[in-house]
Amino acid sequence: MPDIYWQNLILTPHLIAYPFVLWWQGGLILTVVLFLLRLYPQERPFYLFGKGIDRWVLFLMTAVLLNCIFAPFKPQAIWQGGICLAFITIGYSLWQQLQITANPIGLLKYQALLQVAYILESLSLWITQKILPYWQQLQALKNEGIIRNFDLNQANLHNAMPSGDSNYVAGYVMLALPLLFTLALVEKGFWRQLGLWGFVLGLIDIYSTSSFPGLISLIVVIASFLLLLLTRSRLTLGATIAGGGLVSILVLSNSYYRSILFSGEQSENLYRTITKAVALGIGKAHWLIGAGLGSTPLLYQKFRPEWAGQQLEMEFQLHSVPLQIFSELGLIGLVILLWGSLLILRLLLQSKGSPNTGGIV
Repeated sequence: MPDIYWQNLILTPHLIAYPFVLWWQGGLILTVVLFLLRLYPQERPFYLFGKGIDRWVLFLMTAVLLNCIFAPFKPQAIWQGGICLAFITIGYSLWQQLQITANPIGLLKYQALLQVAYILESLSLWITQKILPYWQQLQALKNEGIIRNFDLNQANLHNAMPSGDSNYVAGYVMLALPLLFTLALVEKGFWRQLGLWGFVLGLIDIYSTSSFPGLISLIVVIASFLLLLLTRSRLTLGATIAGGGLVSILVLSNSYYRSILFSGEQSENLYRTITKAVALGIGKAHWLIGAGLGSTPLLYQKFRPEWAGQQLEMEFQLHSVPLQIFSELGLIGLVILLWGSLLILRLLLQSKGSPNTGGIV
């Protein structure tokens, strides 16, 4: 088969159509089966998360159920709601394993292998399918007497591999960095090297996405890590300042980041304004429990403002997590978001206390 077939397969369009969609559908079903198997031996205790998380989960499940019942597009809402519930079962199944396993660090190692594999795949695809073809194009133009500078500011050069969107890639890698950093701190030998180099490659991967949310998250994470090293290790203040300076140089060397930080102008401002208007329109029309999970592409044209003209005539996401939640889950969704954020904040503030093993049913 031609190479373009496999490239398109990797870039996910085929993964939302049959038969390829069966791969991840089957995976989600297996997570539910695993959860039910955990419940089967009644003599085995079932561990709850504790600290109010289970009440939040129950409220989330109730909101998703009501959302599916009253959604104008029920098949789409049930599809997305099923994915949400499957991820909840993943969380509880993993929590059960953490309570009974004698070596929880083993799970961290397997997760690190998966994360490093993702980062390597992302960088490899970005280099081979975006950077190298772009470089070859510049060399061809140079041979014709046309000189152009290498510019990563172009939107088509942002690393969206393999998830299909640069923000998705940056978001996943941001979640991977703390685990890789932890592995580098608590382990020795091969696993310490894996965590360290995985962390460094993760930073490069986020930089390659030119994702603005990724940039903000990256600055916060790096600042937190430097502060942690400064307060809990022998790292000197000078080394901390040097590390912060290196990060600043990397950020400022990216013309896309510079345009955001200093000029405040983005070519994306217009379409974000349009998607904001659409989100508010959908949310106001379905203000309590939302228009239904997965309803954005189906209602987009109806609520797209007339002043948008021919700009952004179709979109599948609203480029704002709170607005996306408000439009598809209504005020209940915003309550879930606020409640979950407060729970995370409370857990962080209590993290210096004794570890919680959760409740037992």
